[in-house]
Amino acid sequence: MGLTARAYITEPSRGKYVHTLSAWVQAVKERFDAEGIDMPYPYTELTGGIDVENIAEVDQARADD
Repeated sequence: MGLTARAYITEPSRGKYVHTLSAWVQAVKERFDAEGIDMPYPYTELTGGIDVENIAEVDQARADD
């Protein structure tokens, strides 16, 4: 589910916009926490592995270059 919100600022100077947006996001987060609403963040999980064989040969090849 995605939520979208919009805000109207009467005098949208850069400083007021940043301050108002920050305060609004903080208030929403605090209210969600109070109501037990979790806001998961996107994440990526990498799984698997790699095998390294003959590391001495790789080191020697790099030294020869």
